[in-house]
Amino acid sequence: MLRKTSQPTDDYGRAEVFLTRATAAYRATQYPEALAHAQDALQLAQQNLEREPRWAAILDRAYKRMAECHDRRTDFAEMERVLEEWANATKRPEGKVENLALWARMCYRRGDYPQALRALDEGASLAQSCGYALGLATVLRFRADVLWLSGEVERAISTAQQALALFERIDNPEGRARTLNTLGIGYTYLGDYYQAIVHWLRAIQLYESLDERFGLSVICSNTGEAYQNLYAMRTALFYHQRASDLLEGKVTSDIARNLGVDLVATGRVEEGLAYLQRAVQLANEKGEMDNLLQALASLAEAHWQLADYTQAESVALELLTLAQARGAKRHLLRAELVLGYCALAAGDASKAQEYFHEAFVESQGLSDRALIWRAHAALADAFSQTQPETAAMHYSIAADILNQIAQSIGDLQLRETFCSAPLVARVLNAAAQSQS
Repeated sequence: MLRKTSQPTDDYGRAEVFLTRATAAYRATQYPEALAHAQDALQLAQQNLEREPRWAAILDRAYKRMAECHDRRTDFAEMERVLEEWANATKRPEGKVENLALWARMCYRRGDYPQALRALDEGASLAQSCGYALGLATVLRFRADVLWLSGEVERAISTAQQALALFERIDNPEGRARTLNTLGIGYTYLGDYYQAIVHWLRAIQLYESLDERFGLSVICSNTGEAYQNLYAMRTALFYHQRASDLLEGKVTSDIARNLGVDLVATGRVEEGLAYLQRAVQLANEKGEMDNLLQALASLAEAHWQLADYTQAESVALELLTLAQARGAKRHLLRAELVLGYCALAAGDASKAQEYFHEAFVESQGLSDRALIWRAHAALADAFSQTQPETAAMHYSIAADILNQIAQSIGDLQLRETFCSAPLVARVLNAAAQSQS
């Protein structure tokens, strides 16, 4: 016979139940339900806080869950309101650290990296002074996110490794999974896609054990993106479709963008372009600046690959303007590459060389080997007819980088897929011919 679990009869026990239900709903992506349970816990905490100090932790946990729900929903106005209310209400330094960390996340998701770093500096100092290891690990993870977003990839990886060590020491699997995601992104920007996949597969195992649908969806989306960079497009599509299925049709701008890239590459052009346009729309509506830049870059590149140079140029110019305003070098470079190839297609080699030179200059401040080899390959393409020796030099540099990426791929079949991709094979062949 099944035994019935008795319900708590005191307010504190009821608050714990509400928070447990809020966590379960949050992990199942049921954010309205999670918010309702967290608000019920918060109400009990507010009623009892003055009488019993132990309620201060309940209050912080309730506010944190509410802010995280608004973060997941990309409702930054509500997230800011909750964070401001929480900052005034918290009685614990640990609560202040968590508040600053989430404030920083909101800022960098809006594209305000300096404000995010200021909040993280304050949070790190407070976490260290009160000995709050979980808070310090969270601050380090968010700092790593800001660093890779702003192009400081090696520092991002080093910072994320510090965060991961802390999360492992305190045995926090959710923090480990999220930090493995950050590390995977860092390795992707270094062009070490196989190492990124290794980290993301570890994160997938952790998220599956936690039954965390949204986190699992993010990792699947990122894993698929690594396979995109290795030109294994059908494998990429598998992971991105799984990411979409986990959210039961509530597609994010990031997943829409990735599905669009996969579908265009596998011949489902109209469907793919629709997803890319949807990604731009969603990122615009939600105020997700980095996602908007990525979506515009992917859309511009898709039009270029389809030889629709008018549309490619239009989207790339929009991307160029936004990237210049934000100082986003990666996206600025991607815009310049598309614009250069559009100029080359129009027969304007001089204009193409100007764009490609600017892209090359931008690449010097980046660690992303994929963008660096593409900048060299573009310059080689631009000079192939007029300055063959210069073109040969750039093809050689691009081929060296491509060979480094290939050698880092532990799976031989995946390595062959990468090397035989049309864009890669063309550069490798051109370099080989110039040396013969």
